[in-house]
Amino acid sequence: MRRDFYAPSTSDEEQTAPLADDDLQRGRQAVAHARRLLRGDTDTARRTRVGLAVIGSIGALAAAAPMLAAVQEQPQAPAPESPAASPPETTSGVANSSATLNPVVTKLDQGEELLRTLARSVEAAEKTVTPTTRNSATALEKALPAITEAKDKATSAAAMLDELLPAVEQLGDIELSQRATAARQTATTLAARASTAWDRHRKAVDDAHQTQRVADARAADTAATRAVATAEDTVRGIRELLTGVATGLRDRKPALQVEGLLTQARTSLDEAPATITAARKAVEAAQSTSDAQPGRTAKSLLDRMQHLEQALTMARAEVPALLDKVARLRQSETADLAATAAQVAADAVTSTRQALDSASSHLDNAQTQRAAQDPAAAVRATAVAAARLNQAHQLQATADQALRTAEGAQPAGPATAEFSGPARALTTATTANTANTERLASLDQRLQALAESLASQPVPTAHTSPSTAPTRPAPAVAPAGQAAGVTVQLPGGRGTVQAPNAKAASAVRSALSQLGVRYVWGGQQPGRGFDCSGLTSWAYRQAGVHLPRVSRAQTVGARVQAGDLKPGDLVVWAGHVAMYVGNGLMVEAGSPVQISRVRTTNLKMKFLGFYRPTS
Repeated sequence: MRRDFYAPSTSDEEQTAPLADDDLQRGRQAVAHARRLLRGDTDTARRTRVGLAVIGSIGALAAAAPMLAAVQEQPQAPAPESPAASPPETTSGVANSSATLNPVVTKLDQGEELLRTLARSVEAAEKTVTPTTRNSATALEKALPAITEAKDKATSAAAMLDELLPAVEQLGDIELSQRATAARQTATTLAARASTAWDRHRKAVDDAHQTQRVADARAADTAATRAVATAEDTVRGIRELLTGVATGLRDRKPALQVEGLLTQARTSLDEAPATITAARKAVEAAQSTSDAQPGRTAKSLLDRMQHLEQALTMARAEVPALLDKVARLRQSETADLAATAAQVAADAVTSTRQALDSASSHLDNAQTQRAAQDPAAAVRATAVAAARLNQAHQLQATADQALRTAEGAQPAGPATAEFSGPARALTTATTANTANTERLASLDQRLQALAESLASQPVPTAHTSPSTAPTRPAPAVAPAGQAAGVTVQLPGGRGTVQAPNAKAASAVRSALSQLGVRYVWGGQQPGRGFDCSGLTSWAYRQAGVHLPRVSRAQTVGARVQAGDLKPGDLVVWAGHVAMYVGNGLMVEAGSPVQISRVRTTNLKMKFLGFYRPTS
C-alpha cells in the first residue's frame, strides 16, 4: 500500500496510476472503521484507543494527521456491513492494537469500580460515628475492622492510580487522562475521608472504653461503699448487743435475757467474717479501678475497713469475760431461785405445822368437853378441829409441791458455797414436812375416833336439862371449799392473810410455791417454766378449779372492786393476768415468777378488772 494515498500527487504518472483509487477507497474504509472504534463506548473501543496511544509514536501520529485531513475532505463512503469487509491487513492491525491497550484500560476500569465500592464503604464508615452516636465500646470495636479495611483499600487505590496515571498520560488520550486524573483525585479524597473516619472511630472506641471504665469504677465504688456500710452495721449491731449484755449484768437483769443477748452477739460474730471479707473484696475491686476515676474514696474505704476489723477483734476479745460473768449471774440466779424455793417450802411446812397445832388443840378441847359430859361443846370443837385438819391437808399438798420445786432448783452434784444455805434450809424443811405428814395421819385417826365416839353417845332423855342435853353431832369433817377465812402464810416475812375459802387459799399457796421459776411463753410446768395465764390456771387447777388457758378469757366468777380484793382474786388485762395474794401484793409470771405490788397498768394493755373465780 502506498503511504501517500492520503493526499493528491503532483506527478502525472501517479495520477494515472491504476491503483490510486483502490488505495484511496481502502484507506477511507480503514479510517471509517477506526473512527467508529475510537468513538465507540465499548470495551473494544476503549482498548483500541489505549492500544493506538501506546503503539503510536510521535512520528506515526504526525504522519496520520495529513491523512486524516485528506480523508475528511473526501466524501464519506458508507460504512461496511461488518468488519469482514475491511482489508485483512487493517483489521489485523486494529486487533493487535486492542490487545496492546487491554492491560492499562482493564486496570483503570478496575480502579474505577473499586472506587465506587470504596465510596459506599467510606460513606458507611462515616455514618458509624456521628455527634449523636452513643454506641458501646464492643459495638464500635466490631465495626473497626471494616473501617480499617476501607481506609487501607482507599490508600492502596490512590497509590495504584498514582502509578497508572503516567502510563495513561503517555497514551495521549485526553479522555483517558481525564478519567485517570478524576479517579486519582477521587481515590485521594476517599483515602482522606477513610483516614478521618478511622481516626474518629478509633477515638470513639477509646472514649467508649474510658466511659465504660469510669462507669465500672463508679459502680465498684458504690458497691464497695454499700458493702462497707453493711459491714459497719454488722459490727455496730454486735457492739450494741455486747453493750446490752454489760448493762444487763450491771443492772442484774434476768440471766436468761442477758444470755439471749450474748448468744445473738456470738452468732453475729461468727457471721461477721464473711461480711467483712465481702466488703474487703469490694474495696479492693474499687481500688483496682481507681486510675479510671481520680479522686475517689478507695483510700477512705480502706481506712474504714481497718477500723471495722479492729473493732471486730476487740468485740471478739470481750466475749470470754462476758460469758464468765453471765455464767456467774446464772449461778447466782439459780442460787436465789433455790433459796426462794427452799424458803417457800419452809413457809409451806410451817403453815402446815401451824394448822396441825390448831387442829390438835381443838381435838384436845373436844375430848375435854366430851369428858365433861358436854356433847354439844364437844361436837363444836370437833367440827373446828376437822376444818383445821382439812386446811392442814391442803397445806401439806402445797408443801409437798414446794419441796419438789426446791429440790429441782438445787444444782446437781456437791453443793457450792452459794447453795449451802438453801440446801440446809431444804433439808430442814424436808425433815419438818415428814414430821408433819406423820402428825397429820395421827390427828386424822384421833378425829375419826372422836367422831365415832360422839356419834355413839346416847341422846339425853326428856328429864334432862335443856342446857346439858346432848344434840346430834355435826359431821366431823367439813366439806372441802366450805371453810371461810382460811389463813395463808406469805413468804419472806410478809405476814399472813385470810383467803375467802380453801380453794382460793390453795391456789395462792400453789402460785407462791413457784416463786423464782423462769418465764417461758406458753409454759405451765411446775419448776420449769410458766407464762402468766399458765401460772394462774395451773394454781387453780391444784385447787380443783379449771380456768381458761388464755389471760383475757380468765375473767370468770364475780367481778370485784379494788377495795374488796381477797387472796386468790385475779387481776386481768387484755394480754396479762396475775393473782392477788393479799396485803396489796400479787404474784405473777414475770421474769421469773415474782411478787409485785398490785397495779392496773401493764405495758399499755387494756385493764379488764378484778375477778374472783371461787365466788
